[in-house]
Amino acid sequence: MSMKTRISEQGFTLVEVMVTAAILSVGLLGLAALQATGLHGNDNAYARSQATLLTGEVVDRMRANRSAAQTDGSYDIALAAAAPPLGNCINADCTPSQMATYDVGSWLTSVASALPNGDGAIACGPGNAVCTVVVQWRQGSGPLQQVTLSTRL
Repeated sequence: MSMKTRISEQGFTLVEVMVTAAILSVGLLGLAALQATGLHGNDNAYARSQATLLTGEVVDRMRANRSAAQTDGSYDIALAAAAPPLGNCINADCTPSQMATYDVGSWLTSVASALPNGDGAIACGPGNAVCTVVVQWRQGSGPLQQVTLSTRL
């Protein structure tokens, strides 16, 4: 073997190692992106599950206090409205209207604590045969998410 052939073969394994490292790094970056997408999907699914549970919770409360929900609209509240004061209906006797105010206030507090930028609305008053509950939230800079439940009490 001549000296010229030997010199041209030097460093060939270094190039192979660099190409392998580049391919491996692209693969690991793809894996990290896949993991981030999966985590984001899990966060969205968790928030949607929480919103569904919260809509069911307030509907159950309205069914327990049907007279206030159907006759005087005590449960009605719009999106972005301030939560009513809670009062004390746990250890004290309350009228159906006071119980409705307590239910709405504690429900809105639960919505705000369980969901990022969470808010809720209820439309169920006199003359409404169907009650509609809306829970909405926004995760980060993403779009506004919403769960709506319409039911007949």
